[in-house]
Amino acid sequence: MPLITCPTCGHNVSDQAASCPQCGHPIRNVLAVQAKMKSKPAAALLAIFVPFLGAFYGSPAGALVCLLIGAFAAYMVNITTPDIATFWYMTAFISYIISIFVAVLGANRYNQRLANPQS
Repeated sequence: MPLITCPTCGHNVSDQAASCPQCGHPIRNVLAVQAKMKSKPAAALLAIFVPFLGAFYGSPAGALVCLLIGAFAAYMVNITTPDIATFWYMTAFISYIISIFVAVLGANRYNQRLANPQS
């Protein structure tokens, strides 16, 4: 019988309770929301080891932008001279780094919307 924290008052409450004894906030809804939340570490690891898939897990729109930038940069590396190709390598690398942030921030934003549906 683990204890969870009430999101309204911060009181420790049993996960079996129907509502918080201190403020009356329904606890079963909290457990349902927590089950649907996305894992920020999973989003980051996916983005690091499978670029853009992790970003898609966190934020599909952000993933699309990062994927398009990265793909365009990879294309430009192949059609430009070696001295200009360095710029496109850096662009692709920066797009990769941004996709990691997009994954984590997107998962965080998704979790916040799930926890506070009225805002």
